[in-house]
Amino acid sequence: MCLWALRVGLLPNESISSWIIRAALMQGCDPLTLTGYVWPRWRAWTLDLDRGIKNERLEMLSQVSGIPVAVFEQASLQNTVELIAGHKLESNGTWPWVLALGSRNRKRVAGMQYCPACLFDDSKPYFRKGWRFAWQTACLHHKVRLLDRCWSCGAPVEPHRLQANDRHLAICVECKADLHKAQRIPINQITRNFQINAEAVILNARGLYNTETISSHEWFALARFFTGMIRYCARNQASNIAKALFELRVSMALDDSPPIFSLPLEMLSPEHRETLFTSVAELMAFSGQDLFYAFNNAGVSKNSLQAISRTLPTTFNLVTDRLPVNKRLTGIKRRDRCKTPKSKRSVLMSWARLQRKIGSISDE
Repeated sequence: MCLWALRVGLLPNESISSWIIRAALMQGCDPLTLTGYVWPRWRAWTLDLDRGIKNERLEMLSQVSGIPVAVFEQASLQNTVELIAGHKLESNGTWPWVLALGSRNRKRVAGMQYCPACLFDDSKPYFRKGWRFAWQTACLHHKVRLLDRCWSCGAPVEPHRLQANDRHLAICVECKADLHKAQRIPINQITRNFQINAEAVILNARGLYNTETISSHEWFALARFFTGMIRYCARNQASNIAKALFELRVSMALDDSPPIFSLPLEMLSPEHRETLFTSVAELMAFSGQDLFYAFNNAGVSKNSLQAISRTLPTTFNLVTDRLPVNKRLTGIKRRDRCKTPKSKRSVLMSWARLQRKIGSISDE
């Protein structure tokens, strides 16, 4: 394969998929045509290219673009996410802290965030690599919330489906509205600080919990555990854990929107994640001693916390190791054959999961 006539370089912090789309439009073709030329018989857009591309395929991309393979590898999400996870990740399945695209063929449900102010300022609009991470709910530069839908028609952002005659990638594929015209929503200051801390943990490969220095893996494990705790308390507001958090005056401003309770973190909207991280940031500000006293006074056992996560963060041992352990009865529990009707919230949660699932197969 020959070098492209028009060379297109990666822009600062640009995602791989964004660059491929920009390169296609610059060559005068749509993204599907370009990937079909570079990788014949490989349906590239049915996968999440930002998570990484196999080395042999990157070699082919390097041949036509003139960009070294190492540059593409640096632009992928894999290295950052494996630093957080603490281990190698499988190519399939949802990755922790990476927004899920919800792909079915080339159609997607969500997962692509954008800052309308950034797209407006860009001489060449492009999507940032960082916008794919779940902890990013805001643009720290413009101090506005990130969006993941078209402001005009509400469709998910799918720039890979743009056509050759589209001017740039900041266009809604459904209604052709310019994404930079979206309303700019001010960000929550507490969530902004949480995002700043998360970015610092990634940059330094370590973080602080109270005064203790911990690894980036442990910091994100703790943040995820607290996220699960907030969601658990929102579903079980009469639980002892919820009583402890209310006593600590942790914000529990979680509405009755079913996705917050039913969908994984990586499938939530920026608005819902902002709400969650506000509570998580407040919870992470308490010392282990404060949390122990609150949990102990509310009658929280270690078993209760393991209902949130079977594997508790090591950093949280100061709290969990001092809590009582309730002995559980062994044996098989008999279930009443006469089932009572499910609660309204339970039905709404199931409905939210179904909507997410069928959303990926609609309009095909």
